[in-house]
Amino acid sequence: MEDRVNWLTLLHDPDDIVEIRSIDPKPVISGYFKASSPAIEEALKEYPDRTFYQTMNYVHEPCYNREQKEKLVRAPKQTTTDSDIKGYQWILVDADPVRPSGISSSNAEKEAARTVASNVAKKLRGMGFSEPIVADSGNGYHLLYKIKASRDCKQIIANFLSVLDMWFSTDEVKIDTAVFNLARITKLYGTM
Repeated sequence: MEDRVNWLTLLHDPDDIVEIRSIDPKPVISGYFKASSPAIEEALKEYPDRTFYQTMNYVHEPCYNREQKEKLVRAPKQTTTDSDIKGYQWILVDADPVRPSGISSSNAEKEAARTVASNVAKKLRGMGFSEPIVADSGNGYHLLYKIKASRDCKQIIANFLSVLDMWFSTDEVKIDTAVFNLARITKLYGTM
């Protein structure tokens, strides 16, 4: 259980504002926390069977004062939108097996996703990128590259993901080209 807070503090500075959100099944559940807040684990214990996600990028401090400050709220009035993000903190490269919606990947499909993610990391390393954080997304693999970029870089990041898709996607595994929005949420690693 403590892995979730460890992951948060690996991806965010301890005082960064992070939204934790569960989107399915309805209703949406959301909370704003400091990344190192001990309240996160206590709040998540109330929902042991739900998958939770986190914001990846810099959330504006005023969002912390919403109704869900340091707690999870069912059906909140607001969740994080692109206008609530100060800038980019991460580029997410998501290598996901091609499969019908609602179907978990097989071992072979997951291994194919690992191979594609590994090929992306190797190529980017050769181009001067730092080592990514590699995470299991459940069905595939995530590569997280630390950056510091302004809100104006949205199209550049979208283009970057499109190039990776052209270079590395196969019939079996695709690089997700839709994960460039500022308010992108990604799996809260350590949850199901």
